[in-house]
Amino acid sequence: METENSKRIFLKALSKAQYLCSRQEKCLFDIEKKLIEWEVPEKFHKKIFRELKQGKYIDEKRFAESYVRSKFRNNRWGKIKIRYGLTGKRINEEIINRAILTKIPDEEYQTVLTNLLKGKSSVLKEPSGFAKLAKLIKYATAKGFEYDLVKKSAGQFTDSC
Repeated sequence: METENSKRIFLKALSKAQYLCSRQEKCLFDIEKKLIEWEVPEKFHKKIFRELKQGKYIDEKRFAESYVRSKFRNNRWGKIKIRYGLTGKRINEEIINRAILTKIPDEEYQTVLTNLLKGKSSVLKEPSGFAKLAKLIKYATAKGFEYDLVKKSAGQFTDSC
């Protein structure tokens, strides 16, 4: 039998979680971290998750799509770094694949990569050569772009390679 105090703790945690989810797109992993931070007893976690899903406060597919859009457009991350970020939030691989496929058009992906490389190339001290190519490749792969694609695109910003 649930005590009055136990019910109050559950409702308070649920209310805080609903508020958090209504302000910004969240995934179950984010909410779980918050529940632990708020010291909500573990026995309430699954019930809170169920309530949040039923109330459409949390939707992993919607979260993944929002994450992909945001990290690609605002942070100019590549697919590898985006995938790694979503995997770290325990999002299902199938949901990740679908979100990346639908939210990052190939032409726009190539354009973003080219613009990143162009911007980095203009601030590098090396005028050309392998050192410049290496720095461009290192920069773009650190942003999460695929090595082969980066190598092919970076070649146009170096003269003697």
